[in-house]
Amino acid sequence: MMTIVFPFLRNPWIQIFYWIFIFTGGPGPVISSCPGNIVQPSNSSTAVVFVSWDQPVGSGTEDTGNQASANGFFGVGPNPTAVTYRYSLAGLTNGCTFTVLVPDTGNTAPNPPNCPTTPVNVTTIPGATTATNTFGPFTCTDVEQGAILAQCDPMSGSQFSVGSNAVTCDCTDNGGLANACTFIVIVKAGNTQPGPPNCPDTGVTVTQYGESTSARATFGPFVCSDAEQGSIPATCNPASGSTFNIGGNYAVTCTCTDDGGLQNSCNFFVNVSAGNTQPGLPNCPDTGVTVTTVGGSTSARATFGPFVCSDAEQGSILAICIPASGSIFNIGGNNAVTCTCTDNGGLQNSCNFFVNVVAGNTQPGPPNCPDTGVTITTVGGSTPAVATYGPFVCSDAEQGSILATCNPGSGSTFNIGGNNAVTCTCTDNGGLQNSCNFFVNVAAISLAGNTQPDPPNCPNNGVTVFTVEASQTAVATYGPFFCSDNDV
Repeated sequence: MMTIVFPFLRNPWIQIFYWIFIFTGGPGPVISSCPGNIVQPSNSSTAVVFVSWDQPVGSGTEDTGNQASANGFFGVGPNPTAVTYRYSLAGLTNGCTFTVLVPDTGNTAPNPPNCPTTPVNVTTIPGATTATNTFGPFTCTDVEQGAILAQCDPMSGSQFSVGSNAVTCDCTDNGGLANACTFIVIVKAGNTQPGPPNCPDTGVTVTQYGESTSARATFGPFVCSDAEQGSIPATCNPASGSTFNIGGNYAVTCTCTDDGGLQNSCNFFVNVSAGNTQPGLPNCPDTGVTVTTVGGSTSARATFGPFVCSDAEQGSILAICIPASGSIFNIGGNNAVTCTCTDNGGLQNSCNFFVNVVAGNTQPGPPNCPDTGVTITTVGGSTPAVATYGPFVCSDAEQGSILATCNPGSGSTFNIGGNNAVTCTCTDNGGLQNSCNFFVNVAAISLAGNTQPDPPNCPNNGVTVFTVEASQTAVATYGPFFCSDNDV
């Protein structure tokens, strides 16, 4: 519809309305999904930036001048670039235009958030498997925006399971650059009160003997059962071993305290009756007992005692030791032995000492048997023949040199051939042994034209050896010696 105003009329506001209808061959092309103007900041020093979008769809024929694809490189700068898509249908055209702007923002990534550098520890309520933990807020410092609030996953106030839980917090600036940090939330199971100590329901009764009006009372040890720590030893006041006067009104309080500071207590009474006196201490060795292993063993049997206590009423009382004398103990010095005397009235006294087991004897090294064996010759087909060899020795860590014993011994007779085996063995004072083997080869030569051999090359000055410290004997090694013979 169009409106025409005629100014020459007396009433200029008289208007004439009429319609103009234009008929075409049909409706024009329809374009759907035309993108809006795109702004994609540049966060780098490059001159162009790759930008993508969803390509519009037209119902007609796409013009050949349209953007070839739904993406492209655009220059960085303050001016937008127009992108147009045109379609034709039945002689009519329709277009879709939008702009792409790539401003140079010069954006820099924010610094990491200020997450805690050490684990955050929380404790559940007793019996729970999770706990709530609040933390933060954490922020990042950004050159362009100042402070940026970090977003954490899981967020502050979440439930965390018992154990180690990772939390990641990140900041993202307006240009899309981000930075993150991670910290650990450690959840520990909450503490529960330990149970009461196992104090004796009927108290403790001791008997006093002699002229004394008091007696020493020993009791316990008492323990408490704790859900987190297992068994907790109780501390008693007065302590076990304290002296109590005759009577039955001496209260003892025993208390267990767990690692979280929770406590539980029990009470009982000590009754001291006139009568028996406690035996004296057994005569345990002040320096303990030391034994040595044999043959590379990791344990040894230790014998000790017997130990006795002096008792005013009974005289001497035999102590009972745990572990008992004759028991096997492992190598080390922490093998505790407790010996206790108990009199007829049930009063006891104990002593303690340690059994120290040290590693004992080591095996000697092998004897120095000849690697190539020993070769001798007979004359004129004679058999058997006498072979001399050695002596051979072994090196021993405890004894130094040990003389080997050979079987057959040096000076034995051997038949012609090379399969005459000899075994030489060293045995140390602890019974440990080591051996070597070699062969004696007996070769025959003809008697015809035989001449007497020259004398052996014995040392003109003899052989001198030295004893080890405090020893009265020493091992002497010499030879072998040889004779020169024209026939052999």
